[in-house]
Amino acid sequence: MTSLAFLMKPSFALASAAFMALYLRRSLIAKNSRLKMVWEQLVLLATALSGFAVILLVFQHWGVLRDFWEACFIFNYRIYTAKGAESFFDFINWGVLLYSLVNRDQIIVLGCLLYLILIFAARWEKDKFESRLTLLVLFLVSLASIIIQGKRIPYHKIPAFGFASMFAGAFFAQLSSLISVPLSNITKRLLNWSIIISILFLEIVNFETKTFHFILNDSFRGLDSAYLAQPGGYSHKVAQYINQNTSPDDYIYGWGQSGLYFLARRRSPTRHIWRTMLVLRRPDGTMHPLQERWETEIINDLHAHTPVYFVVSIQKESELSAGFPALRNYIKNNYVIETVIDEFTIYKLKN
Repeated sequence: MTSLAFLMKPSFALASAAFMALYLRRSLIAKNSRLKMVWEQLVLLATALSGFAVILLVFQHWGVLRDFWEACFIFNYRIYTAKGAESFFDFINWGVLLYSLVNRDQIIVLGCLLYLILIFAARWEKDKFESRLTLLVLFLVSLASIIIQGKRIPYHKIPAFGFASMFAGAFFAQLSSLISVPLSNITKRLLNWSIIISILFLEIVNFETKTFHFILNDSFRGLDSAYLAQPGGYSHKVAQYINQNTSPDDYIYGWGQSGLYFLARRRSPTRHIWRTMLVLRRPDGTMHPLQERWETEIINDLHAHTPVYFVVSIQKESELSAGFPALRNYIKNNYVIETVIDEFTIYKLKN
């Protein structure tokens, strides 16, 4: 069910609303009838919600619609969204988020800002106005989504960097043509190539070592190679170790490591593979009744399908002790530390 987060992200809702507003603007300029405008808006709304409707029907068919309702609405909107609302009005957090965005790739951000300044200074040519307005609105939507979510998670920034890259590319592509000094063809070519080489050099220097290693060595390794570029995320060494020391029928459990099951090709003993919904608390610090029920469900699942290995990030040990003491005690009573790999503690079931 955690995959539904990608359907319910603010970027999805905001983009749908933006397209509806853009279409409404176009209809008003064309002086369409009210009936046509209402019909057009209803079609757009139905299109935006169609994917969500399919999900509801599938969950109803599987008999887990109630679980979906509890997890994604009762819990998310009463606890998760409440946490987000707190950060939304934290303007210092806004600054931190924007700084993390700029710091991620200064070349793209600089090119994007210069292009936006350029098109505003040119007063937007009429023949390019609609396309530029659409891209600009979607770019602003992606920025708003980052601020609303209030986190510095890398994949939250992907939509914004997609549009920023388009703007930056357009700017750098016409950079030499902006120079008003008359130049010969050879000089222009040299200038163009010097710009391209400079940008490529700065981009390579700006790459994180881990990302650069991923691109050079693991781009075509397979679907699981996507996890290599996750900062502080998943360890292939841990997955390989577990795979070599377990059988396909064995269960494992990774605290906050939902990708571990895929990488290790092993099953989870419980449907609760994501830790966020277990450790978040209400604004007053209390647990939601759903969380108490989920914790009990997890412990029962572990007794029914006992995992051979428990994997806990060293950075999440204190979070586990404070947020889910019953699970911490379960590990303490039934497991021993076997090894530590890449900042992950691997607990082995006692004989």
